[in-house]
Amino acid sequence: MISLPRILLRLNSLHMTVVIALCVATCAQFACAQFTDGRGGKPNVLPKEAQGVGIQDHLGQRLPMNVEFHNSKDEPVKLGDYFKDGKPAIIVMAYYRCPVVCTVVMDKLAQCIQDLDYTVGQDYRTLIFSFDPTEKTPSSRGKKEHYLSGYQRADQPGVREGWEFHTGTEVASKELAAALGFEYKLLPNGEYSHPVIVYVVTPDGRIARYIGGYDYDAKDMKLHLLEATNGKIASSIGDAFLHFCYRFDPNSGKFVLVAFRVMQAGGVVAVLGLGSLIGLLFAGERIRRRRLSLALAGARVVAANPSSPDSQDPNIVSRD
Repeated sequence: MISLPRILLRLNSLHMTVVIALCVATCAQFACAQFTDGRGGKPNVLPKEAQGVGIQDHLGQRLPMNVEFHNSKDEPVKLGDYFKDGKPAIIVMAYYRCPVVCTVVMDKLAQCIQDLDYTVGQDYRTLIFSFDPTEKTPSSRGKKEHYLSGYQRADQPGVREGWEFHTGTEVASKELAAALGFEYKLLPNGEYSHPVIVYVVTPDGRIARYIGGYDYDAKDMKLHLLEATNGKIASSIGDAFLHFCYRFDPNSGKFVLVAFRVMQAGGVVAVLGLGSLIGLLFAGERIRRRRLSLALAGARVVAANPSSPDSQDPNIVSRD
């Protein structure tokens, strides 16, 4: 006969087994939920709309300068036409009838351009290219007028030519997109699936930086442009200092102040200051010696000619 304590012990063991089994089942269910697409699909599989869409790293690659689009005046222009005068460029691939994303990108970029103390068209260019071949010049012209109307420096020379919106053929768009590493595709509903990215391009047409997302900070953009030109568009010593002391951190996607470079810059300033001080001291000593030499020469002349009126001057003392 089984005693009551043994029965209770067996019941407790059975209870613990059931609890453990339930915990394992719950964890397994949670894990499955975490690694599926949320709609009962296969684990770790991108939605069909996002497949084949992304960014390929082509950093440093030169863009095709002969690819041709039409600007907002319906004039044929080659990409290389914008890279003949040493200006960097901000490039965006979008489509003008995009219901949400492209409009947000262009709006955020317009605000960044507004806040940037460099003037578009004078210090750099902003070039928007539609990859939708059904869009024509009226679309690009409308977008251009819309954004220029909100730019406070729109009446300055070069601005209208420096902030340009384009349309083009499917072949031209795919050629530029392939060089940028910009992968997009047409969806069955007529819209496009595409990444959200802005490019900074060097004055000779090479990709200098990718800026993902919707956050386009004016200070960071200024540093991107300085970096793309190796500091050549710096309009002041302060700009040159920014270019030298800040480094882009790919982990944070931001520019960070580099202590060592600050020390280097401080050392350069100190050396220049000390050199200037020493130069001034040497120059002052040279002037003092020259004046003393002239005074001594004058005194000798007076001493050699006693009849000279200057010989009566009590301020001149003969050293002979």
